[in-house]
Amino acid sequence: MIYQSDSSGINSLRGGSFQVKVFVYYMVMLKKGMQIEFETLEDVNI
Repeated sequence: MIYQSDSSGINSLRGGSFQVKVFVYYMVMLKKGMQIEFETLEDVNI
């Protein structure tokens, strides 16, 4: 059996990491009267 490197676990985490970065970006840009939500199982809502 030949060992083959697999990075699928790391690749699947990339989307979640991106969502957190987008959430933080918009959180910093919030102005009075605005709101932001972060759904842990879905997407970022603005």
